[in-house]
Amino acid sequence: MKTITLRNYPYPALILPYPSGIAIEQQVAGMATEHRSVEGIFLPLPVASHRLDNFMSALEAIHPGCYSEVTWDEACKLDDALKAYDIPLDVNKDKRKESTEAWVYVRLFGKDDKWPLRRSWDSSYKKFAKKIKPDVTDTEIEAACSWDIFINLDMLEDFAGEEAILTWENCD
Repeated sequence: MKTITLRNYPYPALILPYPSGIAIEQQVAGMATEHRSVEGIFLPLPVASHRLDNFMSALEAIHPGCYSEVTWDEACKLDDALKAYDIPLDVNKDKRKESTEAWVYVRLFGKDDKWPLRRSWDSSYKKFAKKIKPDVTDTEIEAACSWDIFINLDMLEDFAGEEAILTWENCD
């Protein structure tokens, strides 16, 4: 089997487990420098370039699972960051013990899924938006509530609802 090693790949990406004949390998778990590998498809995360640095900073700030499994609190914070950057993924909280820094099990949103905090322009989303961006305006909040989560994600349509692994550069 051929291998793609992501050790020096600097951006967040998805690994879609799939019988591709290609092993995707990543160094994970912070300074513990564990190596994980899965057969699949490598897909750079479709985050707009002007927001990619901010999303990467959010990943570093949350620092999920460094040296260990991802905690419930870290999984929730990562879910919040994914939603704040319009990435249609949910952390698979049932697989927290198998997830660690730079290797988090997620699920791609299905076609009919709705953002949990974007169902309508209500006080819970407004509070969430103010926490993420204190200077957000009501107009920005209203616009955010009407976004289509699959904008520019047609490439993932056949994988909607399936499991994937969110990976990024290990912090060591």
